[in-house]
Amino acid sequence: MQCYYHKTVQAVGICKNCQRGLCKKCAEVVGDALACRGDCEDHVALLNQHRGKATNPDAEQAETYRRAAKTYLLYAVCFFVAGGLLLQFTVGDQAKVFGYVCLISGAALLVGTFRTRTSAVRIEKYRRERQATPE
Repeated sequence: MQCYYHKTVQAVGICKNCQRGLCKKCAEVVGDALACRGDCEDHVALLNQHRGKATNPDAEQAETYRRAAKTYLLYAVCFFVAGGLLLQFTVGDQAKVFGYVCLISGAALLVGTFRTRTSAVRIEKYRRERQATPE
């Protein structure tokens, strides 16, 4: 691969920001990454800083899925209650149809709850397996 800026010079690495090949003259080391000297340094520093905040992305992702599953479950319960109340205490076909729609929506949210929770469990399992496996 050739340097993006000096077409006749062999590249020593790739800019973390723009993915261009860089020679020694054009490359600037920013943290543990390369950046285009004078062009991408600030952006690569921000990328490195952001990456440093995500100390355990698998755990954060699993927690996000768990929270989503709880939210889906809450909505499912609300839809089931609303559908049941509409079917029990209303008169008229339109209200009954809406009651059935609420029950079906609640069932769909319940399925989403279990699928999202299953994803969280899989992510946690994957994280534990990765930690147990020495590199």
